[in-house]
Amino acid sequence: MQQNNNTTQPKLRRGFFSLFTHQEVKRPLRDTKYLKEILDLQKENQNLRYENHFLKKGKDIKVESITPIIPLAEPTLNTAKKPTTLNTFDYLYLLEKGTLQYILGRGEHNNTIIQDVSKEPQLLIAGKTGSGKSVSLFNVLTCICYNNTPKTLKISLIDPKLLSFGDKRIIKSKFLNEAPSIGDENVALEILRDAFNGMMERYQLMLKKGVKDYRKIGLHAHVIFIDEVFELLEGSNGKDILNYITRIASLGRAGGVHLVMATQSPRAKTLSGVLKANLEFIGHRMSNPTESKLIELPLAHKLKGKGDGMKTIDGEIIRFQATFLDIDLDETYQYFNPSATQNRPKTDTTPTQPKTDPKQTQNRPKTPNPKQTQNSEEKELTELKIKMIESMDNENKFKPKSHFINITNRAELSLWDRAINQLKSEELITFKNGFGYFCLTDYQTAINIINN
Repeated sequence: MQQNNNTTQPKLRRGFFSLFTHQEVKRPLRDTKYLKEILDLQKENQNLRYENHFLKKGKDIKVESITPIIPLAEPTLNTAKKPTTLNTFDYLYLLEKGTLQYILGRGEHNNTIIQDVSKEPQLLIAGKTGSGKSVSLFNVLTCICYNNTPKTLKISLIDPKLLSFGDKRIIKSKFLNEAPSIGDENVALEILRDAFNGMMERYQLMLKKGVKDYRKIGLHAHVIFIDEVFELLEGSNGKDILNYITRIASLGRAGGVHLVMATQSPRAKTLSGVLKANLEFIGHRMSNPTESKLIELPLAHKLKGKGDGMKTIDGEIIRFQATFLDIDLDETYQYFNPSATQNRPKTDTTPTQPKTDPKQTQNRPKTPNPKQTQNSEEKELTELKIKMIESMDNENKFKPKSHFINITNRAELSLWDRAINQLKSEELITFKNGFGYFCLTDYQTAINIINN
């Protein structure tokens, strides 16, 4: 008969703690001394479980430490420093003709920032009421109309708010591709549908001609301006409108079809996926941090408003003061309806001598002497150059062109160009990109050279 052996033998504990217990007798968990030893061993050998894991899989790897993931720091915003405001009219001459360039504003170093709609993804301007959003949108519209003619640029306007593009001087603009949509969602849908179909026709034509640049086959650029785009997407036709906006945003750039949109409050539900990947953001003062992060400008809600903005340029978030255009000023709308002579081809202007009766010539008034007119032009030219020199500030910087001449008068523009060229040839002035013209000598020396 087998005798029962009541003596208990020590059992081996399996698992991770077997590395530390070896062949100790199982002890109750209430033994606080035993638990303290285990916790101390865990603190001293935190990496043993990783080492044991890799060794079990047959890999001779030893994990000594785990590198923590350090989040990237958010860009700092110097709230005490805000660039000064500049007027768009004073800097329009910096833009290159025939392009879609626009003046974004003035940077923290008082440099003028120029951007190009055709060289960046589709544009979305965001900002709460009073932040300068609508003025920035209107500024982009004015700048590209100044650079082009109705033969090189067509624009489409969609305005659910009825205020941004409702002016009669804009509705009658020669740049319009069709009648604008002012508060009508159905018309907005038709504009976007026609723009998408026209974009696909462009690609078919470019494919037949074997070109990659739409301008080489005489096509014009087409820019669609949409104010309060997210309010438009909340309407009855919102899904169809979003579909066309997304397709144009992803395909339109190469074909010369561009979107410039604005909104007070972006929606996370709509601004996602393909659409967000094809957008570039200009941020003015936002309502809350969530909206700032949604447009990829984390500190936009801390801006001061009234044109204070942020934008990512070359991978770096920069702060700027947007340009200012007085929408109530009549001079603002002159660029939307260029004169008919602007698009006329150059013709031979040499006068022909018609046959006249000798008796009629006796009663004709005397024509001015060419020498007298030449002397008067030279006098005006000298006076203009002296005025430029007298306008220097402490940094030898001249005032902008609009301070001296009427920039819409071609005769005065020609006189300005002559004055600039002469001052450059005399090595009296230099142009710093983004800053303007500066004098290279002192005041008295410059005056003596001009008078001589």
